[in-house]
Amino acid sequence: MLSIDNLKVLGREVRARLGLRTYPIGVKFCTEPCDLSGFKRPRDYGVRMAVCQVINISRVYGWPMAFTLDDMFCMGGAYLFGLTPEYPKFLEEAPNWHTSSDDAKKYIMQRFQERALPQGSIKAVLVAPLEKITFMPDVIDIYGTPTQISAIAKALIWHGIFPETGFIGLSSCSFITNAHKTRKPQINLPSSGEVAWGRTEEDEI
Repeated sequence: MLSIDNLKVLGREVRARLGLRTYPIGVKFCTEPCDLSGFKRPRDYGVRMAVCQVINISRVYGWPMAFTLDDMFCMGGAYLFGLTPEYPKFLEEAPNWHTSSDDAKKYIMQRFQERALPQGSIKAVLVAPLEKITFMPDVIDIYGTPTQISAIAKALIWHGIFPETGFIGLSSCSFITNAHKTRKPQINLPSSGEVAWGRTEEDEI
């Protein structure tokens, strides 16, 4: 099993060998209250953020970040990450903004809800570059160009592991929770929300 020191070395090596523009990051779901003193939080800056914004700040600037429900303005992400005590019913309207097909709306909601962690099961989420990580992550998240991510996918396939994909057009962060739930690697395209709010670059997946 990898140690935290191993992960730091791995993070540096992956970033260097692939020429990644941003840091590979680790994500941890805290099921109990945890110490957030070494992490920057959105509320420290007097704002609330979406999950994709926190992820991008951490991977671009190299900052250890943390968030709880109090830090979130995107309730879709908060629900997916198990932070909301109950299901926000207004989320059922979200597919109407993305498709005119009734069948597609049902499919989107089904996949969206399947990827969510149990309601209220998570107290806080930690996010940090692997190179600076101080915790054992539940999920590793890497952004890159299609060529860079393809190289990672090919490496996994060499070992008999096939990444999954399942783009639904919204809530890109659902791939993080889905990876955690299924224990399987995921490849994802940024959704419109992540591009608009998270500022993910147009050539990144």
